[in-house]
Amino acid sequence: MCRQANSTAQPLHSKAASPAVRRSPSPGYFNRVFKRELGISPSQFRKAGS
Repeated sequence: MCRQANSTAQPLHSKAASPAVRRSPSPGYFNRVFKRELGISPSQFRKAGS
């Protein structure tokens, strides 16, 4: 039981490190990744969503 709780707690540690990772890329980095993955820019995506 305890061992299970520890194994599920592990991902939380990696998540705790992610804000630093999220802070490091430039704002344009997200847009580039978004455009590469979805084929449209975030602004186009927002327009399509509304």
